[in-house]
Amino acid sequence: MADNWEAANGLNPSVNDSAGDKDGDGYTNIEEYLFYLSSESFPFIGTCMPGDVATSAGDVNGDGQIDLADVILALRVVSGQASGLPLKLDADVDGDGKIGLSEAVFGLERVSGARSE
Repeated sequence: MADNWEAANGLNPSVNDSAGDKDGDGYTNIEEYLFYLSSESFPFIGTCMPGDVATSAGDVNGDGQIDLADVILALRVVSGQASGLPLKLDADVDGDGKIGLSEAVFGLERVSGARSE
């Protein structure tokens, strides 16, 4: 779980408390974090530069290829560490209007050869 999310939700970022249930609602802390990531409340982090167009879905950094750099950038978005970095919103692979886990998985599948062009 991202440290900033843990701190904002009363958890200790230096303790592995993912299996706990801070609010006693029956969902573990990691389940609540994953729900947060998949919800509309999860913010898009990064900057889409005017006129920038990705060359293809999954090309998060817009360099014309889908590689580990795109995977890393998508994971930085998910972990809240991509603030201010230029991202290509049209690299969105699942139509949710965000860059996140789906784009990271897509990139990994492309790099590994599990998904063809």
